[in-house]
Amino acid sequence: MNFSKRTLLFALILLWFTGIWFECFVHVNKKMIYFYPFAKQSYSLVCHQDQKKLIEVGGCRSLVCARCTGIYLSALILSFAFLFKQPKQNPPIKYFLFTGILMLVDVIFSSLKVYNYSKTIALLTGILFGSVLFIYFCNGLNFLFTKTTNRN
Repeated sequence: MNFSKRTLLFALILLWFTGIWFECFVHVNKKMIYFYPFAKQSYSLVCHQDQKKLIEVGGCRSLVCARCTGIYLSALILSFAFLFKQPKQNPPIKYFLFTGILMLVDVIFSSLKVYNYSKTIALLTGILFGSVLFIYFCNGLNFLFTKTTNRN
């Protein structure tokens, strides 16, 4: 993937990540409240938005849970890093499986009340899973662009 496509990907992810803090924008500009239902609905397509699991910073709540915030945060950080150096290959599938299982175990254990839900653990498992997932996503995009370019 060339630099301009990586820059566009970073800009889109930055926009998406910024949007999860839409409630903060409403505090700054009251007229943004009219767009709040649209933003909340947009993020509800990818997250359950359970009020107890949202991250709160400075009196503003995120529009997604701690786990989804971790996934998006890792995508943002890696998309920025990939502006300078993109991954050459996917990590071994065992990393994807390990981080996915780790996240699933946290979901199951907290749902079964083996331990209380922890926003910190959810954020960290989201970051781990999101990092591996994002590398696969970027390499998939790169393959798609390469295949499309080679056809022309």
